Amino acid sequence: MSRGLAVELALLAVAILAIFALGRLLGFLASLQMRLLLALLVLLLVAGLLLWRRFRSLSRRR
Repeated sequence: MSRGLAVELALLAVAILAIFALGRLLGFLASLQMRLLLALLVLLLVAGLLLWRRFRSLSRRR
């Protein structure tokens, strides 16, 4: 596994843990469904950013 991929996976794990911790702290995200929905949204956002970074680096090599 490349170092960049390992860093990206670690950042993703930290983001998901932060969502659950934030949900516990704030209380209005106390329902499991809301936390899972928020985690899914952040997951999609991070995946989109990673794909955009990869596409940008690939297009820069040309």
